[in-house]
Amino acid sequence: MHYTRSLQDYSSQLVYEIDSGNANALLAASGLLAKLSFINTPLMSAEAAGGDPVPAWIRSMQGVKTIMQTPKLRKDLEQGILSVVVRHYNGISSSADDVVDVDNKQLGAGTVKALRELCDVGPGDCVSNPYASVIARLEQLMLVVPTHDKVDQYLAFIATLEPSFIDLLKRMDARALLILAHWCTRLSLIQQWWTGPSAKAECRRICAHLITNKDPMVQALLLFPASFCGFELHTQDQLPTPPSNP
Repeated sequence: MHYTRSLQDYSSQLVYEIDSGNANALLAASGLLAKLSFINTPLMSAEAAGGDPVPAWIRSMQGVKTIMQTPKLRKDLEQGILSVVVRHYNGISSSADDVVDVDNKQLGAGTVKALRELCDVGPGDCVSNPYASVIARLEQLMLVVPTHDKVDQYLAFIATLEPSFIDLLKRMDARALLILAHWCTRLSLIQQWWTGPSAKAECRRICAHLITNKDPMVQALLLFPASFCGFELHTQDQLPTPPSNP
């Protein structure tokens, strides 16, 4: 009940009082509501429930766009106490303080390379290819140690998904779903109260949809997310070859 009321009040602020000087409160509230939405992710797939194929938690995180696209709010945020958070929504996700995830570097680089190959992402495709910029942002998350101070970077990854990519998720596009699944595997490593169980639930939803996909590259890229969430794809003698490392 309290979650519903808070969501209603937040939505009302965005519609009717968006210029009332409460930019920092709105951004902070949106982050908390996004986490609550994620932790309440239903275990059954949206398809089985007959609902929106795009999970509610993605819609919730996308709400930050309204704040960032309002000039007055954006200016207040860039000059306020949450300016360090805002930079992630401006596309500035890496810094000199980032620590390379040595344990995951080889697997992460191989996964990103395989995703680019699957999605036909070539040099200069960031505008024409709907997967390109999303994979580039995922690469930053794959190669950096997922510490607690990276939470806003993970939220920003979802919040800044382009409409064209959201449309792919709505159509249950296999390549878009794979990107989302690998995001889930990294998010869970932060081990906060809202991350692990829901990330695994979302991963299982994706695996259940893609298990019938006949593309060997899709099945290879699905191996790690399936292992992460405990979803059995194949018997050992049927496993496809994982993506090769560069």
